[in-house]
Amino acid sequence: MWLKIPDLYVNSYITTVPFNNGSWDVTWLSQQVGHLEGSAYPTWEGNTVLTAHNVTSFGMPGSFVEIGSLFYGDLIIIQAYGMTYTYEVREKQVILDGNVAAAFCENVQQNPSRRMKFCNAP
Repeated sequence: MWLKIPDLYVNSYITTVPFNNGSWDVTWLSQQVGHLEGSAYPTWEGNTVLTAHNVTSFGMPGSFVEIGSLFYGDLIIIQAYGMTYTYEVREKQVILDGNVAAAFCENVQQNPSRRMKFCNAP
């Protein structure tokens, strides 16, 4: 499964980041994008939470270094299982460090849709 964000030149493999002992260890992601286990699987209904580094452990720009520069209408594309899913940015929301749970809090039962939320990994 691949994530493409054309305006940011992001073209990255998506891997699942397991939820272990009450948290997600994202230190190993390098240039990959991680799907946080416990959020909706990418392309499924609900809130999908994806994360990537601003700066890798090698000091290089990470996949999400420019994620804050996306604007309303910018495209986000997931390619999976022979299909292409195209999303558009509709809003930006800042989630403070250590408050990843805020990305999960949307009540999907009352407002069913497919949403992707992006978190910059430390």
